[in-house]
Amino acid sequence: MYEIATKIDIYTDFTVYNQIRLELEREIYKKLQVAERLQKMENLLPMCRVFFANQQVQLIGSFSQTNLMKLEILHNPGPQCENVEVQKIFITPTSSTARPENYDTEILKVLAKYRTRPWGKKTYRDFDDKIWNLFLAINSEEQQFKKNALAAFKKYDEDRAILDKALAHRIAEFEKQIPNEKNPCRVDLIRLKKELGRAMFDTTQKKHNSLVATNYVRTCLNNQRKIFFAMNDLTL
Repeated sequence: MYEIATKIDIYTDFTVYNQIRLELEREIYKKLQVAERLQKMENLLPMCRVFFANQQVQLIGSFSQTNLMKLEILHNPGPQCENVEVQKIFITPTSSTARPENYDTEILKVLAKYRTRPWGKKTYRDFDDKIWNLFLAINSEEQQFKKNALAAFKKYDEDRAILDKALAHRIAEFEKQIPNEKNPCRVDLIRLKKELGRAMFDTTQKKHNSLVATNYVRTCLNNQRKIFFAMNDLTL
């Protein structure tokens, strides 16, 4: 057991640490807002657009870092894009200047969003292949490649999210029903539920097929034939 003096010291240390953390995070949030506003400027220099996009990734990541790391990231300005005259980070407007297409910002936001795998260490090859294309794109000079990779990932991620939500709902339905069933049908329903769980980490086509295969399977009553066909479809 801690003595009262030790408890007071611990409380005081934490209070000071937490106050510093909150102040640093307020400054990080302000800096994030500035970076976001600057990136919306059409005439921002390309090198500064990339700088502020990278800065956003670092700032977002710093929320989970120590106070010291937060402080270092906050006070690490870019010599060419920060602490300089505002006009120096923008393209001088001319009648012949066309705004260059730049997909780096959007790609970096996606990579920042998925910097930590939300499903832990489980293998998810379909997703990994798609995200790897974005890593290749961000290191490429070809704007068309960037555009295509970003569009393909967004479409995939949108479809994946919809199907994963549907799979989670279907699994929940099975979990509610299984305790009310008797063997051997109960065992079949458990097997179907496991197959739906595996589909969460499979291709979008497999997710779709799993949902279709179990679409009319809810209970054992009068569904033995449907359960049989569903299990066959899921193991193909």
